[in-house]
Amino acid sequence: MSTHARMNAEEKFAANLKKVEQARTETDLVQKNKMDHIAKLRAQRLAKEATDREIEILVKANKKIKKTTKSRAKPASSPQTAAKTSK
Repeated sequence: MSTHARMNAEEKFAANLKKVEQARTETDLVQKNKMDHIAKLRAQRLAKEATDREIEILVKANKKIKKTTKSRAKPASSPQTAAKTSK
């Protein structure tokens, strides 16, 4: 009788261990998926920030170029302008 009860208890214990292990595996999988998702979002954010910094640098450089070309380039009277005023 005691061997039957012991076998029954061992079967229940093994079944319980199996359920616990399965739950742990599912929890680990969910946690891994969440961490992967967070890593992907972080990578996207960092890429966007880097792109924004590059765009900002290019815009500043473009403004400097426009500013220097405006101050340097004073149009001299061109032949076309002289022809129009002589008529």
